[in-house]
Amino acid sequence: MSGPPTNGTGSGTGTATGAGPPPPRCRGRACEGRDPMNMLCGIGLDTLVERRTASGAGLQVRYSPVCGTSWGRVRDTRVGDRIEPTAAGPTRSAEITDALDATAYVYTPMTRTAPGTLVRACFRPAGQTRREECFEATVR
Repeated sequence: MSGPPTNGTGSGTGTATGAGPPPPRCRGRACEGRDPMNMLCGIGLDTLVERRTASGAGLQVRYSPVCGTSWGRVRDTRVGDRIEPTAAGPTRSAEITDALDATAYVYTPMTRTAPGTLVRACFRPAGQTRREECFEATVR
């Protein structure tokens, strides 16, 4: 029986040199509007904000010093809920579109962020435009 190819470590999960995780696929402006997981920016990240909203959604603002970006993610949401982080680049957003999204983590696209940048994330619950909750943090 054959298994997955290995890199000599026996695990089949490392890089060819065994030197750690692969490098990110973008940095700063090149990451603007892109998916943080696909671009490998979720490795070695900092969580700047972690809050529970009044509706029970879990909101996080994440920052990747390696990619020079930030993004938001939410869970425990309802269809129509929205998260909108803003930093040095344009405001990005993600909306919960179906029941599957409501049970999983949903990420916003990335926006460029550098140390000293104020990052603001607003959670907008479905159908309640005046009930937004916003949270801020400064990247160190």
